[in-house]
Amino acid sequence: MLYHKDVQGTESHVRHVENTFLFLQEPNAFCRRRFQCEPKYKHIIPMGRACQIVIHLQRNGLRKCAYPFDATRTTFESLKAVLQNDLEDFFTKEVIVPDEKFIEAFVRQGNHAWFPVINTRYNINFPHAFKSREHFLHSFAEVEAAFRRRTIRMFAALDSGDSTLLVRYHISKAEAAELRDIIRRKFPCARFDVLAINDADVVCHDWQLENVIPYRMALAAGTHAMDPAFDANWRRLYLRVLYTGTVPKLFFVIRFFFYRCVRLVGRLRMRMCDMRGS
Repeated sequence: MLYHKDVQGTESHVRHVENTFLFLQEPNAFCRRRFQCEPKYKHIIPMGRACQIVIHLQRNGLRKCAYPFDATRTTFESLKAVLQNDLEDFFTKEVIVPDEKFIEAFVRQGNHAWFPVINTRYNINFPHAFKSREHFLHSFAEVEAAFRRRTIRMFAALDSGDSTLLVRYHISKAEAAELRDIIRRKFPCARFDVLAINDADVVCHDWQLENVIPYRMALAAGTHAMDPAFDANWRRLYLRVLYTGTVPKLFFVIRFFFYRCVRLVGRLRMRMCDMRGS
């Protein structure tokens, strides 16, 4: 009987460690296991600007499929124009050419893994569509078909009436309202919110826009999109937006104080090391 209790205690400890690891590494999976709940949104669709959104959807286990604006560099004017034209000529051979300026920038950075191209009609950059000039020359039809599938998938998600989250960062209040209105006109059946992410110094608490969720946090510079130092910010964002009202609020309170304690302990350890060194 004593042995049985010891085994039970060990198994409980193992489950606790597994849950803690899952919470830190895959918070979306943790919420599904711990609270038996799903995110508020069935579809999460990046709406351009750059690739940070899709990178962190992937890292948090939230990217289920690809969409047309996943890894594009898109100004708001370009996004607005292509949406108003129902993504006509979004990725076709007549308007896609090598982006020589972007290629030179990649070479200066020592990045030889990708061959950037640009849509000359809408001025949309595709830094990661092709891996080399040969890939661009010989596999264009294959990549074009992939973008066509992504476009059809986005239209189907918005037409389905399922809850959908459109995500864009570095977007003003006026731009967020305009994006919302374009989607409403083009997809009358859509049930969606626009998640508008901005830098921490941008004031957005007074937006008061229907179907727009303003959020501010520290964002990586464009050339440091893969920097893991910003992972915690994106993890916190997705947890708050996807599970607010679904997961007990006590969970977020505990999580807040947990991270505060971890930071405090880290600072104390650094101070002790400095004192020993001196």
